[in-house]
Amino acid sequence: MRTQAISEHSFLWFDLGEKDPYYILPIVAGVATFVQQKLMMAGNAQQNPQMAMMLWIMPIMIIVFAINFPAALSLYWVVGNLFMIAQTFLIKGPDIKKNPEPQKAGGKKK
Repeated sequence: MRTQAISEHSFLWFDLGEKDPYYILPIVAGVATFVQQKLMMAGNAQQNPQMAMMLWIMPIMIIVFAINFPAALSLYWVVGNLFMIAQTFLIKGPDIKKNPEPQKAGGKKK
């Protein structure tokens, strides 16, 4: 059931209570979800294969759901993911760019 407040408002080119007719917002929501998850698991993909699989499944699910639901939900996902991306850069920023190379066992050769 849609609320009166959402169905009467619009943002940019789309009506918040209706589906995005150009499918731009669902695609942006999927891409933002992918980027956000990629940043969150920087360096951990080899350790947890389920997380690597979810990296691809979640954005596809977001796109499919966003195509079928009102644009307000897509806008919510986009804004939330953009805040999460900014938060990840603030917290893990220096660590994201540094990927420590594995140390080799053994001593130095003389």
